[in-house]
Amino acid sequence: PLYGCDYANQSVIVFDRYLKFLKRIKLKTTQINPSTLPNTVKLYEDKIYVMFASIECCRPFHLQVFNQEGKLMRCLIKQSEINFCNFFSIDQSGNIIVADFSGDKIKIFSKEGSVIHTITTAMLPR
Repeated sequence: PLYGCDYANQSVIVFDRYLKFLKRIKLKTTQINPSTLPNTVKLYEDKIYVMFASIECCRPFHLQVFNQEGKLMRCLIKQSEINFCNFFSIDQSGNIIVADFSGDKIKIFSKEGSVIHTITTAMLPR
């Protein structure tokens, strides 16, 4: 299946490989700030990882983990750890790779959520 974010309904939508709609998973948590929206979604070991972005410019992002019913399991990466992210990936060991564009860094978090490596990617002078 393919997973995507439904910003307006604070949910994740699921499609089959032919892009036929299968279901909507409402994200059930009281920790979602009304000024944040689900931005990017990944699936790993049957858990749904959702990166939330603020609707206010230049606010931090955060990553939460949900089960297949949309129940919050944990907040994995807190707002203070990421400045601006519109991409993340999960490697085969469960480490989370985050492109933090505002901080000019790539951060690698363990599957428990602690920073295990930071790579500075400062832009070269023009």
